[in-house]
Amino acid sequence: MTKASDNAFPSILLEDHVDPAAPSDGFHRLFIDTDEKLKMIDHASLVTDFTPTAAGDITADAAWAAKGDLIVGTANNTAAILTAGTDGKVLTTASGEATGLKWDATPAASDAVSVASGAGSIIIPGLAASPDIRVAGASDDEFDSTDTSDPMTGWTTLGAPTAHNINSTAKSHYYVSKDATAGPAQHGIYKAISVPFTVTCKITDMTLNGNDNCAGVFVGEASPGKMLQTSLVYNSGVNTRRKVQCQKWTNPTTWSSTTAAIDGNFDVPIYLRMVVASSTDISAYYSVGGHVWRTIVVSNNPSFTVESVGLFMLQNNASYNMKAVFDWVRIS
Repeated sequence: MTKASDNAFPSILLEDHVDPAAPSDGFHRLFIDTDEKLKMIDHASLVTDFTPTAAGDITADAAWAAKGDLIVGTANNTAAILTAGTDGKVLTTASGEATGLKWDATPAASDAVSVASGAGSIIIPGLAASPDIRVAGASDDEFDSTDTSDPMTGWTTLGAPTAHNINSTAKSHYYVSKDATAGPAQHGIYKAISVPFTVTCKITDMTLNGNDNCAGVFVGEASPGKMLQTSLVYNSGVNTRRKVQCQKWTNPTTWSSTTAAIDGNFDVPIYLRMVVASSTDISAYYSVGGHVWRTIVVSNNPSFTVESVGLFMLQNNASYNMKAVFDWVRIS
């Protein structure tokens, strides 16, 4: 015969629906209550419920008090309930809060998340107001396919392009070209503007030959005279021949210096952005897809007063015709 003490897994049989009397002091009694739950009663008639609620289902836990409650760890083996925030709030880390989290206001459309800092860091812009990728069409920012004036309404011609127009044979919003000519010389369009502002453009095509030929967006003095440019450039002297860069120019035909450059053998389409917080605080970014942005330069001081913004194409080689196609430009 096997004794209960010899059994590694002894069994206990309990009668259903028993309302036991309290045991003597120093003892406890197990029983199955009328609600089919395993309970224990002590000598003082204090009853403890050992049965997990809803077979261990956390959704039936008594800690939940309202719709939207979250359980949050606050320390080792310790948790607390975080009640739901009001409509539109987002969950944010906050070390000063008891739970380490809080409900905060949704970032504005102009806000951006910086994953890192310095050249090549990732910038994710706020996109609540409108996306950064647009489909070509008459509704695109700044360009109207029915505007056949030369230059387009509200813009002034930069340099002496061989051709520039809207919805040309390139089937894009703004097309600018210059026949092979010894340079350097910039050609495009510009308009007067007041700081602060952000300008973003999408280049869908350009001539990728001819050393230092490039195209992009710029901010400059009123004429413009001095300029700070952000561009996609072709450089035949390096292995990664297409790079993004930020350069200073004394005027549209006189280069001054390269502020920053990132090699990468980039191609079109490409998106370029300049954020002008003030004339002494200008940052430049690029994006391959239009959603995630990487830094070219941050908080640069070009040492001139910003009074204009524009799109340009640089012709720098007498052996190649140069063209650039801009799908759209947005100034905000």
